[in-house]
Amino acid sequence: MLTRTPTFEELFRDCQRTAVHLEMRDAYMKSDPAFIDWQAGVALDPAERWGDWRSIVTEATSRGVEVRRARVVSTPVSEYVRVVPPLVA
Repeated sequence: MLTRTPTFEELFRDCQRTAVHLEMRDAYMKSDPAFIDWQAGVALDPAERWGDWRSIVTEATSRGVEVRRARVVSTPVSEYVRVVPPLVA
């Protein structure tokens, strides 16, 4: 019997102790809006740009869930990867 696969949001909202956000993209497309803004020196407003993600993380951390980030990168790392702070510390 096939069952429906839960969405990412459902899985994240059901976590109880820890969640790890795995990032494996170490290069950004030159057409990526975040990259273009960063390159132009535009101030980044995470609440505006990634509001849905921040809501999910805020909801989880308010329940006591520890949210961490693991980033896999190639070396040498790009300036963007090295300089731009994570959304989740």
